[in-house]
Amino acid sequence: EPVSAGRRSPLLLLLAILAAACSSGPPAPTSQVDSKGALRTESPDGNVVLYVSNQSHALSPVDVTVALDGEEILSADFRTVEAHDWVEYHFDWKPGAHTLNAVSKTGDATTEVPIEIHGKTWIFVGYWFDPVREPEKKFTILVQDKPFGSS
Repeated sequence: EPVSAGRRSPLLLLLAILAAACSSGPPAPTSQVDSKGALRTESPDGNVVLYVSNQSHALSPVDVTVALDGEEILSADFRTVEAHDWVEYHFDWKPGAHTLNAVSKTGDATTEVPIEIHGKTWIFVGYWFDPVREPEKKFTILVQDKPFGSS
C-alpha cells in the first residue's frame, strides 16, 4: 500500500529511528584515554603487554608518549578515572635489550629505563603526581615476566 505524504507507516517510522540510532555511532567509551594512541601496529598475540595509566587525580588528563629504542610507539592523553585504571596495548617486540622511555609535557616528567624482553613480557607505565603526598611529578615503569596481580 503506498504511503501518502500525510501518513507514515509504523514500519517506516521504526526504520527511521533505527537508522538514526545507528548513525550516531556507539556510546562514548568509558576508557581513561581520549584515543588509544598506538603509533605502531598492535599485535593481539604479541610478546609484550603494555599498560599505561595516569595515577594522578591532581592532573587529568595528562599526555603520555612512550618510545622504544627512540621510536615513539604510543602517544595519547590519559585521564584519571579510578586511579587503578589502565589502557592495555599488545605489541610484538624483538627479544633482547631495549630502552623504554616515557615523556609527558603537561605532566612535566620523563624517565628512561633499560629493559630486557625474553618471551612474554608485561610492562606498566604509570604517571604519578599528588601535590600533597607525591609532589614529585614522575613515571614508574615496571617490567615482569608474568601478568600483574598474579602470584
